Amino acid sequence: MSASALAAARLRHGIERSKTSDVWYSESEQQRVRAALLAHDSGVHALSQEVSFEPLLPCGVDLPLSDAAASVFSSHTAYQLPTEDGTRGYDAVHRFSILDSKWAMNEGLKAYALFKERKARRSNDTPDGRRIHNEGLPPPRERSTAGVHISNKGGYQSYPDLFDYQEAFEDFPALGSTWEEHAAGRPRKQARVRLNDWGRAEFTDEDVQGRRYCHQLHSVSSIAVNEVQRMEGGCRSDGDGLHAANAWLNVNRGQDTNMMHTHCATRWSGTYYVTSGSESAHKLDGRLLFRTGSKLRSGGQQPLASHSFMTVSPVPGTLWLFPGSVPHRVLGINAASDMMTRGMWAPRISVAMNFLNAEPSGPPVGTGRRDGSQVVNAGARD
Repeated sequence: MSASALAAARLRHGIERSKTSDVWYSESEQQRVRAALLAHDSGVHALSQEVSFEPLLPCGVDLPLSDAAASVFSSHTAYQLPTEDGTRGYDAVHRFSILDSKWAMNEGLKAYALFKERKARRSNDTPDGRRIHNEGLPPPRERSTAGVHISNKGGYQSYPDLFDYQEAFEDFPALGSTWEEHAAGRPRKQARVRLNDWGRAEFTDEDVQGRRYCHQLHSVSSIAVNEVQRMEGGCRSDGDGLHAANAWLNVNRGQDTNMMHTHCATRWSGTYYVTSGSESAHKLDGRLLFRTGSKLRSGGQQPLASHSFMTVSPVPGTLWLFPGSVPHRVLGINAASDMMTRGMWAPRISVAMNFLNAEPSGPPVGTGRRDGSQVVNAGARD
């Protein structure tokens, strides 16, 4: 079996495993997930000790794919998450699984992420410490090669410009040549490209190739957003079939985590998993954790807890879209030992994205209402 076929088989296995995973945890896992959900390490998103939590069952509604989406994805599943503030009833969260034929994109993104991580370790730059909800990110000219600190505790997080400058990397003339010379067939040598009004930035061959895979993911994720908006009747893409977005790489190893945080409340956010990281006996390790409101039940029954939560396994080849208002965080490896250096752990790589104009506008098709007055969570257990 070829390497690509083996990778595709692992992808299928991971997706099926994620669909059937159990959400009922041991006592030690319950304590761990409770501490993560209370989020006392994340400032404004912390909750009081008096709140209680219960898990959402991992059940969703499989939705039909349009022809455009079927050329990229093998499945589309929608979930309902009760809103934490209770004002909108519930939020829709969507999972898309890519086709085996798109596995080359995954391999390219993995190579680029590891290249960026190595480059960061070699850099003398200091990661920028400013938080996006405080002073914001520095302008591109001042960004750190070593990455930025926003929600990450440990790990590598790139500057959020992976989807920028697509036209430059698709077809840019050689350094020192004109567009006319390039069109006339002069040899093309990619050396540097103009990025912004602040000047030029150096790009290696690895940067150029890696960003092409990033732009492929931009196209794939835009198709997913279009698919959701097709059902909701919302706005369409900004132009050329693409939705403008900020996007960045995350490389986590061992105990590296991301604190509880939110994004723009009125825009779609997304996470695409490139690799799953080191295998672990702890089912919570490496998972994306959505913190949600109390489960809504039919017949006026009272919820069992003040809050609920849903965990997402980092299955390579899966794209998750969710409203930016949903609080979420990423867990590290619980068994990570201080005797092992960070580099000894397999990397868990993802691409995170915030869409700039794509707005959630309604519930997913097929979820409906359980009764005439109240939306019932698709994961509720009555």
